[in-house]
Amino acid sequence: MILTVDIGNSYVKCAVVDGERVIGGEQMETKRCQNAVAVSDMIRRVTSTVLSIDRAILSSVVPRATVTISRAIELQLGTGPMVVNCNMRLPFRLAVSDPSQVGADRLCAAAGAVGTKRRNAIVIDAGSAITIDVVRDKEFRGGIIAAGPAIALGALHAYASQLPAIDYSASDAHFPKTFDTTRTAMALGAGLGSVGVIREAVRFLEKAVGMSPRKYITGGFGGVLSSHLPESWRFEPDLIRRGLYVIASINRRQSDRDSKARRTTNRQTEKPVTT
Repeated sequence: MILTVDIGNSYVKCAVVDGERVIGGEQMETKRCQNAVAVSDMIRRVTSTVLSIDRAILSSVVPRATVTISRAIELQLGTGPMVVNCNMRLPFRLAVSDPSQVGADRLCAAAGAVGTKRRNAIVIDAGSAITIDVVRDKEFRGGIIAAGPAIALGALHAYASQLPAIDYSASDAHFPKTFDTTRTAMALGAGLGSVGVIREAVRFLEKAVGMSPRKYITGGFGGVLSSHLPESWRFEPDLIRRGLYVIASINRRQSDRDSKARRTTNRQTEKPVTT
């Protein structure tokens, strides 16, 4: 079993994953991550639900939170987590001009979609930002990044003095049935705008790679937006967690092979002791 931690711009999500099974998931606002006690308590609650954990892996798009959470994991488990980056072994090749610029969340979502067996996928992660990425023939080709609905509403409020602040995470703000008030007009604009961006981004990527692979949707707003997208597109709330498990498993096997190779090499180079 592997402890997975996904540090996003809005929330930190923590769970134990065993293959396809997700155990004891919890989340907290990312802005609370500087509270070491709160972080340690969350890690303790999640890890207390299982008897043993093989290792931990962490994905982060918020560097300042990575250190605090890594320390909490090390205190709880006795060893620090793997931290996902572009130099790790992944279930696909990074066919982009600068792999270091690809966010760890995008790598994990793509890993969760293709796993170790699939070769093609389009992956939509709808959170603070919306990322739409494509994997073809086990190659991560990149994708499109757009503002999510919450950011869009925040920008309207920030730049237009008479437009109110709206919390898109509130259930009554997602896709209101009326459009006769400023608030409902803004909410519909954010939601439908996000749906439109996703549809057009998918169409663009399909044309660019010359195929129409399976689509996967995840992220904090994935469930809300997926209801306005084709039914064949699969909403997978645990996609990043599964991707973390896949990456941890691949790198564990490689680490074990490397350790075995080093031991073999050391034995072969040892000189026999003569008397």
